[in-house]
Amino acid sequence: DQTEVDTSAPYLVAETMPRFGDSGTLQDFKEWADTRAAAFGGEGRVILSFVVDTVGKVCDINIFQSPDKALSDEAIRIVASSPAWQPVRLRYTLPIDFGKR
Repeated sequence: DQTEVDTSAPYLVAETMPRFGDSGTLQDFKEWADTRAAAFGGEGRVILSFVVDTVGKVCDINIFQSPDKALSDEAIRIVASSPAWQPVRLRYTLPIDFGKR
């Protein structure tokens, strides 16, 4: 049995928004990501977008703004390592703050 990947354009808003983990919100995810970013040692804000796909995985990560490549690479690594979300194909844009904890 092969799983098909949904390649349609992701929603920007949905009636049922994805939940981070079991019951978390986007703010919970930001706090989770910022905690990991604080351990990296750099300082600055990376603004990125990502898609939560129809199986709850994070994909299609794009950097919009970053002070340097090392922070961009770490932000991508952090977001890509996210635990599963409730599956809804939706795009989020989010800042990740390094060195703010």
